[in-house]
Amino acid sequence: MALIGMVGMLSGVLGAASSAAEQQAGRTDVDTTWFAYNCEFPSGRHQIGVRIQASFPESGAVGQPIQPTDVTVRASIPEAALADLTGWGAATVTGTANLTAAVAQNGTSNDVSWSELNAPSTAIPESGELALAASGKVPPATVRDAGPVTFTAGKLALQLGMRQADGKVTDPALLSLDCLPEAGEDTLLATVPVAGEETTPPTSGRSEDPRDGTNPPFGGAETRAAEDDIPEECHRIGNEGTPMCTYIGGYTNVRKLEAAARIPLGILNIDNANPEPCNDGSGMWCQTAIGELNHDGKQQFPPEDNSFLPFGFMPTTATMELRQSAPMEIDIRFQAQPPFDGSVVGNAKMVARVYDATVNGARLDVGNHCETTIDITLTADYPEGYNVQDGGILDGTTTIPPFSGCGAKEDLDPLLTGLISGAGNYVKMTQGNACWLGNGFRCPPEKPELRR
Repeated sequence: MALIGMVGMLSGVLGAASSAAEQQAGRTDVDTTWFAYNCEFPSGRHQIGVRIQASFPESGAVGQPIQPTDVTVRASIPEAALADLTGWGAATVTGTANLTAAVAQNGTSNDVSWSELNAPSTAIPESGELALAASGKVPPATVRDAGPVTFTAGKLALQLGMRQADGKVTDPALLSLDCLPEAGEDTLLATVPVAGEETTPPTSGRSEDPRDGTNPPFGGAETRAAEDDIPEECHRIGNEGTPMCTYIGGYTNVRKLEAAARIPLGILNIDNANPEPCNDGSGMWCQTAIGELNHDGKQQFPPEDNSFLPFGFMPTTATMELRQSAPMEIDIRFQAQPPFDGSVVGNAKMVARVYDATVNGARLDVGNHCETTIDITLTADYPEGYNVQDGGILDGTTTIPPFSGCGAKEDLDPLLTGLISGAGNYVKMTQGNACWLGNGFRCPPEKPELRR
C-alpha cells in the first residue's frame, strides 16, 4: 500500500475520499483516487496503482441509456515489476486495457466490459514507475426500474506491446496481465439516480439466446426486448475476440457489360480480435477481424435479380448469388498514438452463381451450377474511411475468372465467360455500424445506404 499512498500524494489526491467530482452541464466528471490492484507478472504478483477518470450523467431515466464518456484508465506500474519488461529488452510500451465494470441497481448486478481502451507508446523510465493512460469509448447501460445505479470497477486486463530502443519488437512481443482490486478496496466510480415508473424487478442470469452465450446486458426485460430486435442471423462465430454483427452490401461493375450488379445488404457476423503489436518492427499495431455471412443459415448474400444489356441491344436478366467459400479476413494496421491512422485490407473468396437467366424475354437454361470463384481484395483508410465498429467504405478492383458448369442441355460456359469474365471490375462495399452481441451495445445494427 506504500506505493498507492505515494502515487496518491504525487497526484495531489488528499484524504480518504474515494473520488473527486466536478459538476458540469448535467454531467459529473469523476477522478478517483489510486486504487490498489494486484497483477500476475512473470516474476510473481506485483501491486500496481489504477486510477479511473470518466464523465457520468447527473441523472438517468428508465429505459434511457446511461452513457459514460471521456473514459481513461491510468495504470502506474512499479519499478520492481518493470524488470520483467526490461529483461526482454523493452524500451517502450503500448497497451490496451479491458476494465470490467459492475453495474448494479436494486440488488441486481451485471458486468459490462469496457474494452477498446488504448494507451499510446510510452517510454519505460530508467528508474521509478511506468505511467500508462488508456482511453476510448465504452458501452452504455440501460435500466428498466427507478432507483440509484452504481458503477464499480472490477477486474482489469492489460495487454502490453513491447519494443526495443531500435523499434523492433521484443520476444515475446506481448505481455498479458490479469489484475484484481486489493481485497476490501472500495472501487465505486459513480452513482447515477434514475427516475421513472417502477416495474417488475429486472431479470438476471445467463442468456438462453444461442446468438450470444454471455450474460445479458444490464437492464432486465427492457434490454431483452432490445435483444429480440437483433436479426436472427446474428450469432457468435468464434471465441478469440469480440462478437459482433453488421449489415454489408454494395455494387460491382461488370466491365464487359458496362453495367453494375447490386449486392444486397446481408448480415456479416464478426469475430473482432484484440489489437497486438505488428511483428514486423514497424511500430504499428495489427488487428484481424474474421467475418462470415449469414442468409437463411447459409454463408452468402441474399440473391439479387440484375438486368443487363449485352451488345447494347439484347435485354438480359439473371439472378446472382454470392456465397463465401472461406471466411472473410479484415486486416487493420494502425499507429499506436492518436489519431491512430492506418490502413485496412479486406480479403474474401466468393463463389458467384448465375441462374434464372432470360435473354430478350426467352428463358436461357444455364442450369443450377453456373458459377465461378472470385478472389476479392478491398482497401480503406483507417479509422476515418473504415473501422469495424463504425463501418464505412471498402473498395477495389477484381478479376472475374471463367465460368464453369453452365448449361443444362448445352455447354454455355463460353457464352457466360465471354460476356462477364475479365479484369478491371470495380467493387464498392458499404458496411454499417457493428452490433456488440456480448452486451447489446449499438444493437440492432443499422442498415446503411449503399454507395455507388
